[in-house]
Amino acid sequence: MSQADLDTRRKTRILTEDDLLAVQRLIGTILGNDGSGRPAVLLRDLTFTQAVGGIAAGTVFPIGTSHDDILARLAQAPIVPPTYTVPMLVLSVPMPTDPEIGSRLGQTFTPTWVPNDAGTLISYVLKKNDVNMYSGAVPAVYVEPEFTLTGTPVTYQAFVTHAAGPVKNDSDGAPFPIGRIESGTVPSNIVTIAGIRYGFYDADSKPTVPNTSSDVRDLFGRLPVIEHGTTFLIHVPVGARRITFWYPNTCRDVLSVTYLEQGGAEYRDLFLKTTANVEGANGFAAAPYKGFTWIPAVAPAAPMTLKVVI
Repeated sequence: MSQADLDTRRKTRILTEDDLLAVQRLIGTILGNDGSGRPAVLLRDLTFTQAVGGIAAGTVFPIGTSHDDILARLAQAPIVPPTYTVPMLVLSVPMPTDPEIGSRLGQTFTPTWVPNDAGTLISYVLKKNDVNMYSGAVPAVYVEPEFTLTGTPVTYQAFVTHAAGPVKNDSDGAPFPIGRIESGTVPSNIVTIAGIRYGFYDADSKPTVPNTSSDVRDLFGRLPVIEHGTTFLIHVPVGARRITFWYPNTCRDVLSVTYLEQGGAEYRDLFLKTTANVEGANGFAAAPYKGFTWIPAVAPAAPMTLKVVI
């Protein structure tokens, strides 16, 4: 057959004998019966996007991989990857309840480092307001030197820097690095503490209006929480000559003082408003306070319960 005839047949998409032989060889290669004794192989790379049988997601079989090898992997039980658990750092601090501004504190910190699948510990740092307070080995406890608590919040946080953790094997015994804990730094929880200005109240036998810091701080009752809507009770004993309460003037004037035994009768207007500068604990810097005092003309002959709403 002349070349011109071959070209004509190909243009009209009529296969020649050579074309048919080439197709037969290709089919034989794929099916593994081309007479070479070789098994069928991939003619291009094959990527598994999902796990199937014993083939993990992301596995790539390159061109030339035997079909028999792929089928053998498919017939295996699914490969179970290892589990990697991230490390944890917890900072425990027994916090004082409602610490008053001016209090002297020395906090005790207990760090708990759980490495899980992280590598060896490289360093441990405890910070106060982002400044290193301690660095070194993880201590069983760390006791902070005493300091005066102000109204500015103080924050504490610890950090552990660790090396990379080991690579675990999958269920097939092969290394499986996906998910491995790399080297890095683990922060703890943040601990915050700040001093607060207390309120003070009392119902006693002194028929005078408090006018100094000592007068106010000598009152029996303490109010660690003072804000709009704060509610508390003053129990007035028989014979009381003064009912008074004080709090920082950053809060509004008292909203209501009701006499519960008289069905909630309003007594607010009986209280005289005055002001004074009141210190914090241990003589800490004074701040402006407002006080409300009622000195009854006649001492009560029966106990009273006054409900105060700020």
